[in-house]
Amino acid sequence: MPKFKNILFWSFVTLALIGATYAYFSIKESKKPQIEALSVLPDSCLIYFNTNDFFELNKRISSQSLIADKLKLFEGINPILLKLHSFDSILNSIDLVKQEFNKSLIHVALYNQKPDWLMALNIKQLGNQKEVSENLKLLLKANEKDKTIFTFEIGKSIFFYSLMEGIVSLSNNYQLIQKALDKTNPKFFKTKAYDNFKATLSEDNSLSIFINHQLYSKTEYTKKINLSILCEKGFTAGRVDIEPSGLKITGFMIPDTTELISVLSNEESQSPKEILSVLPINMTSFKSFGFKSFSTLLNKLPGVSSKNNNTFWNEVNDVSMYNLKREFDANTKNHLISFETAITGQNYVAAQIKDTLKANEHLKYMSDSVFTDSELRIFQLKKTREPLHLFAPILENRTQFACIFNSYLLLANNKEDMQSLLGNLTHDLLAIKNESFNYYRNQHFPDVYNYLFYTSPNANRQNNELFFKFKSLLSKDPYETLKHFSFSLINDANAFKFRLHLMNEAVSTAQDQNVLWTLKLDTLATKKACSFVNHISGENEIIIQDEKNRLYLINAKGTVLWTKILDEKIVSEIYLVDIFKNNKHQMLFNTKNHIYLIDRNGNYVKGYPIDLPAEATSQISLLDYDNDKDYRIFIACRDNSIYNYNPHGMAQEGFMPVKTEHEVALPIQYVKVGKSDYLVALDKEGKIYTFSRKGQMRIGLKNRTLANCPSFYVDATNNLSTTNLVCVDDKSGLINKISFVDKKELIKLNMEHGNADVKYELVDDNRDMDILITINGDLLAYNFNGDLLFEKNTGAELSQTSYSNDESHSICYSLNGDKTEIIINDILKQKTKKLKGIALPLVCNLFSDNKKYLIITNGNQLSCIPVD
Repeated sequence: MPKFKNILFWSFVTLALIGATYAYFSIKESKKPQIEALSVLPDSCLIYFNTNDFFELNKRISSQSLIADKLKLFEGINPILLKLHSFDSILNSIDLVKQEFNKSLIHVALYNQKPDWLMALNIKQLGNQKEVSENLKLLLKANEKDKTIFTFEIGKSIFFYSLMEGIVSLSNNYQLIQKALDKTNPKFFKTKAYDNFKATLSEDNSLSIFINHQLYSKTEYTKKINLSILCEKGFTAGRVDIEPSGLKITGFMIPDTTELISVLSNEESQSPKEILSVLPINMTSFKSFGFKSFSTLLNKLPGVSSKNNNTFWNEVNDVSMYNLKREFDANTKNHLISFETAITGQNYVAAQIKDTLKANEHLKYMSDSVFTDSELRIFQLKKTREPLHLFAPILENRTQFACIFNSYLLLANNKEDMQSLLGNLTHDLLAIKNESFNYYRNQHFPDVYNYLFYTSPNANRQNNELFFKFKSLLSKDPYETLKHFSFSLINDANAFKFRLHLMNEAVSTAQDQNVLWTLKLDTLATKKACSFVNHISGENEIIIQDEKNRLYLINAKGTVLWTKILDEKIVSEIYLVDIFKNNKHQMLFNTKNHIYLIDRNGNYVKGYPIDLPAEATSQISLLDYDNDKDYRIFIACRDNSIYNYNPHGMAQEGFMPVKTEHEVALPIQYVKVGKSDYLVALDKEGKIYTFSRKGQMRIGLKNRTLANCPSFYVDATNNLSTTNLVCVDDKSGLINKISFVDKKELIKLNMEHGNADVKYELVDDNRDMDILITINGDLLAYNFNGDLLFEKNTGAELSQTSYSNDESHSICYSLNGDKTEIIINDILKQKTKKLKGIALPLVCNLFSDNKKYLIITNGNQLSCIPVD
């Protein structure tokens, strides 16, 4: 026996040692890589960027960005986006590879003239390195180039990769991979430029970018994207945000001291609102410099005047017999602007001045002749051998004719152009009267600036080519809806803060709004759209039916995915369901004679459509008692019966149809009181029915609601005495509360009496349901005790209202009396807007970016508009 105990003891010891050893090696093998992937990137990269969610980035670019769709039409960009999509597909194809790449910080750098590129990232666990390497080799059909580097092909392109010390390095250039693996080769993360900007290139950013302008300006790529217009030798770094309708880049720029833009360093920033009074309504682009002192600005630019300007000023100074140029410069303040209009070749300069009387005196000496036009004097400046560029090299515009208007000196190349500009300005025909431009500048111009450039790409192709020189792949115009582009610089210590923004805007009749897209349906649609979720991509989609009963499924970018003609109009909500419990979604709804279930591809699900035993008098109610997708579908029909179907289209076993005395027009509601279930229906005469899951009557309530009650809500608690059916009698201005122990309470409301639209919405901050009432031009919200939560008189006849709120919005969306206009009342901000529309809008987080969007139905047009 002692011997047996001894053996047992050592067996336990041995097992413990084996377990400890296994645990040690498991921990050792599962540890994270010690070397950061950034550290392998060679220095001297032209451009560096990183992203911590490659898959989400690709998703936004490929399926959620209207801007990306436009950029895909250009020959130089489409191949890049296609390769991005290819890598996404490859990395998604094997779970282990996807897991290692998902949410990993990926570093990409561009080099050389082509340019060549190198991508690097850490795998999550060193212990997975061998398996990841084998999977990558299999996935990419890679061949061994040498002991550490593999090669593979995608299409006709050859690529190289290595996986060492937990770092995957991938490139189109073999030498770059070698440099990455060579620890003696200088690295990018040790450069002074990177050190200056690493805070901007935060790993928290979805996409960060760094540009070495001095290296970039020497490459052939400047022929495609010219980043050297403002900065040829400095550095830029920032964050890239790919929005549904816009591309935004924000960050910091440090230009070289030899750059023209550097003269704005340490200059006081100015408000862009001050320049709006001289920009005419037909303006298509402008650039403006903001500063405190123009004289100081010039002192930073040795040799600021061209030879021709020197000749002009020498002659002017001689005629005036004093240094008029110095006084002229001192009289110029805060803003210097050049702008173009829609008329080809028409461009201007505007300089803000301190003293208009002094400026007029200057112009007498600076000009050869003067004309009078509508009481404004137009001066023809002294002629020189070569065209005069009065503000060169800051502005290179030709300046031959001048006029003082308000607090600005205006300059043009010819008299006719000056007269055209003055005609617009004197009649108050300004750019801010263009609603699209005015909305854009309110949303996207900075509060202050030192440099501000704006252009409308679809109206000013010449300026586009200064920056962007790609050719279109297709006959379709890629600039068609690229409506606004802006770039601004603001002083910040020893650098500039910059903001670049490109916006897509669809053509629409909507006023004071950025319309992301518009879509024309085959015919009129009179109901609001509904939302749907693509179970494959997780993206939000839209469903709507037109008056010819054509059902549309539309993606978030406004593209029709399919249409299907039904026999009848949809009369219910469209519910999103998963009847097979496999995370695949279907759409459920009813018409007068059928219940439909259609899958995401537009096909009827087996068992559907359901032929109803009689014409429906109510919408379907979709119930999920235990939140386990074991759905029950209730509907009331004209034979005064309430039916119950299971999700597979069959009458629910064990349920006896509920007979009612009169027709039931409102959807059936379900509540749980304590441990008991109650289904509640209300017929047209106000009789209340409560029944069980099997259709058995539960409570015989004698009290009734009003006849033809337009809506009701069951406010459930843990006991019958405090559980109430609530409805509003708009003719008497009363809240009716009938408890489940058959006690009735009437609460008087301070409101007009008449026909009202009544909805039950969560209005205040608590979780208790509230009442939203639309009557005539008033919007009223009450709690169930009759306490007024808010009141808004719109001054317009309204027919119905829906409500939406979040941390920064409390908005009522109302349809006017003749159903031609949507009135949007922001209760928190006390603002009102109007949009053309014939149905209440669908309000949803369409692009899954935590922002709300309106889907507006207006005749046969569907539009998407972001909520401000």
